[in-house]
Amino acid sequence: MNRLRPVREIYPLFAILTFVLITIAGLIAAGSYYLWVYPVFLFIFFIAIGYWRAALSSLVCLVFFSLFTVGITALATQDVHEIEDAAFRSVIVVAGSIPLLGMSYETLAKNLDTLKCPRTFALAVLVVFYFFPILNSERRKILMAYRIRGGNPHLPFVFFKALVTTMLLRTMSVADSLTLSLETRGFEVRNKPAVIYRPVVPRAADWAYITFILLLASSLLGVGLWLR
Repeated sequence: MNRLRPVREIYPLFAILTFVLITIAGLIAAGSYYLWVYPVFLFIFFIAIGYWRAALSSLVCLVFFSLFTVGITALATQDVHEIEDAAFRSVIVVAGSIPLLGMSYETLAKNLDTLKCPRTFALAVLVVFYFFPILNSERRKILMAYRIRGGNPHLPFVFFKALVTTMLLRTMSVADSLTLSLETRGFEVRNKPAVIYRPVVPRAADWAYITFILLLASSLLGVGLWLR
């Protein structure tokens, strides 16, 4: 289960649509410092509707992502306005991704089944969401074991060799475990009729939410283009 999941989560497809709308509008509209009110408002808004864990966790991503994009822009252009635009784009992308961070993978899978999506597609989505967190956990375990055994992380070649080799072996092991788990549970890619205990459908609050996000993204895009 996603530990960043709120008590009342947004309809999964609307969470994905939020990221798409906010990202596109923010990337196009960037160009005025007045627009900084939008990402600040988004952070406050998502915290208010229960996504405070995801919002706080996104701040860590925001720091590294912003430093990377701003640093690259500064080295490439050395223009203050371009650097500010790069920082704004980084912040707005992270702000729009907050619902994704708090999205439940199980709910997304049920949502795809409710919409009669092909099971191969649903399986691919679940693997993407589950596989990378597992690999990240394995990476931490490998690094801890490397340090406990007296490994020196300041020797790049030795460290890289130890990390990559072990990660490849663990990746194959995790993939085998996932395959056996699916086979044991009788999972089939053929679209056989299935009964969903609790179908995931949008509620009235979800429709109100996505309408608000659509208006907010339109406002961001319109104001950004007008201020240019």
